[in-house]
Amino acid sequence: MDLFYQYRLPVGNASPGITVSICTLFVTCGPMQAKSVILYAAMTKKFLYFGFIILGACQHELHFPVAPVVTIPPEKLVAAIVVTNPAQTDYDSMVFRYSADKIEEVHYDPFKDSTTRTYYYDAAGRLSKLEDQKAIYYTNNDMARRISFQYGADGQLQKTITDFTSVSGINAYCTISNNGNEKKMLLIDTAYASALYNLEWSNRIIYSTLGNGNRLLYDSGIFINPTDTSLFKTIVNEYAYALDSNITSINKRIYFNGQLAEHGTVYATSGKIAPVYRALHRNLYRNLCNWFDMGLAWQDDSYRLFPLAAGPYTSILYTGYSTADGTKPYTRNYEYDNSYSGDQLDRCSINYALLGQGTSKYTTVLRFYYRQQ
Repeated sequence: MDLFYQYRLPVGNASPGITVSICTLFVTCGPMQAKSVILYAAMTKKFLYFGFIILGACQHELHFPVAPVVTIPPEKLVAAIVVTNPAQTDYDSMVFRYSADKIEEVHYDPFKDSTTRTYYYDAAGRLSKLEDQKAIYYTNNDMARRISFQYGADGQLQKTITDFTSVSGINAYCTISNNGNEKKMLLIDTAYASALYNLEWSNRIIYSTLGNGNRLLYDSGIFINPTDTSLFKTIVNEYAYALDSNITSINKRIYFNGQLAEHGTVYATSGKIAPVYRALHRNLYRNLCNWFDMGLAWQDDSYRLFPLAAGPYTSILYTGYSTADGTKPYTRNYEYDNSYSGDQLDRCSINYALLGQGTSKYTTVLRFYYRQQ
């Protein structure tokens, strides 16, 4: 019975006082020691503290829990990608150099001097500038070397400023509005003609719809030739996605001067997800990833390391149908043979074939190399 008996110690005028369990004292000190401690402490208020000292002294061992040390695993990064054609030697090796405010993508070519594309980021981690020593894209015997991105107080893209070889500071204005769970983007990019220069088809008005996670749902671009204002081209894309964020299909329509000229569908098949491969895409383009850099707003004539959002893919097939009389459909087919170590993409062999509008075939091999940050 002593094991479960509780004795109440009065403290000052307080009632009922402090409860000490005989069970605790009995187990830790033994029955005789436990009763001695309680009775001794009950004699007077000032001896209450002394009783607790004796209680602590009779403990066999004191255990103080220690919070486990949290170890943050180092981040794995893509260090380099070697792009080869089996019929040639290595013709492009991309090395990535990571810093807090920029990432350098250095291209080594065995036949030319190396060139660097640099991605710059602001204090909020957004893509603020893209600069290429070679060219971001070409237009009308000129080339875009630098694009700066400016944001409004709401954090949304507000303006881009493009520097060409012949002229700098060409502005394009972007307006983004919310419509329920979707965002509507309007890009007005029509400043590429003046008395001094004419970049022709670079003049564009683009309407886009973004869904959850800034995924591109709809894209419609009007391309204007200011040399002949009666000439304009419209491209429309509608995107569908799988649960893994990969694109499953893109419905395409192309119009010339308001008349349908071509229509078709891109069908894409997902490969095994490679998180570090996807992280490289996010690290490079940050807040613009998977919408601005994947839609009609983005012009890039370099090698397309990320042909569609997310990825990797095992196949991307487009079949296009022309409305011109006597024109046969044509296909552009990309087949990807991916090799993995766990969920790490090690090698990707890409077989490309164009059929129906002439014939073209080639194979490109990508080998990925990694390092810990």
